[in-house]
Amino acid sequence: MFSVPEGWLAGEVRDGFYIDSMMKRAWAAELKIFWQLQEFFLEYDIHYRLDYGTLLGAVRHGGFIPWDDDIDLTMTRGDYMKFMSVCDKLPYPLRAKTIYGDDDYYNQFHTVVCNTRDRILSYNEERMELYSGCPFIAAIDVFPFDYIPRNENDRKYQKLLYNIAFVLANRYDKEHDSIAFQKDLAALENQIGGSFNGAEPLRPQLFRLADRIAMMCPENDSDEVTYYTYMVTLPGAGIRRKEWYEKTVELPFEFITAEVPAWYNKVLSVNFGGYMNSSKHGAGHGYPFYEEQKEVLEFHGNLKSYAYERMEN
Repeated sequence: MFSVPEGWLAGEVRDGFYIDSMMKRAWAAELKIFWQLQEFFLEYDIHYRLDYGTLLGAVRHGGFIPWDDDIDLTMTRGDYMKFMSVCDKLPYPLRAKTIYGDDDYYNQFHTVVCNTRDRILSYNEERMELYSGCPFIAAIDVFPFDYIPRNENDRKYQKLLYNIAFVLANRYDKEHDSIAFQKDLAALENQIGGSFNGAEPLRPQLFRLADRIAMMCPENDSDEVTYYTYMVTLPGAGIRRKEWYEKTVELPFEFITAEVPAWYNKVLSVNFGGYMNSSKHGAGHGYPFYEEQKEVLEFHGNLKSYAYERMEN
């Protein structure tokens, strides 16, 4: 049973950085989502690992990096697609936002699991009661890891094909009516030996095609894995040996535990170099993550004062 320890929600200083009570409540909300997902993954035999800054936090801090505010999970593509096939069965009120299930979520290649099924941000008493008094929508990210071809020619071809689909998807809003865009689209259709469904929106189809390209390489033809988007956006970054992820160990993460790659030292060395040297670089997104949500709720008069007043109670 998920239970926040007495006193844990109070503000505190960690590594010289002050974490206020609202952030602790946001952390608690994310931890509960994570705990719910762990139970769900166990039920459906889906395997995950902590990764990126969350893995660093587990190893170096025993939980969140004090100046960070998210949880990142990774899965091999097989586990990820199994998750996609059952994510509509997530326990209430969790919702998985994914290119495979949401028409309004088509420009990210990972899945975001949030603690609401509402499509519009609003003040929600029930959500606050379920998630430690956090008035904001909390979420965690789940990234698929794909295999990179061992053969250099196959590697180059897959990356080229992915790049075409990825770039076209991101050019769509501004250029889809242009001659250049249509020419590049025709070239992509020629490469894949098929055409897009004219009766459906094109941009989501482009994102889903790019995702299918990312999973082209069989495991037996590969020695390395990555979140394939990084092959385009961060060339050379984030590539790991697949054997680093074949086994897991369990580490404490705040007041729960989590699975991490058994070779986490190698993973962290690729990501962060001398990873045990603590430095305040901040999160990869705006910190705190809920700043924009706070502005929206306050603008609509929905962020009631007692949401803050009761934090210290």
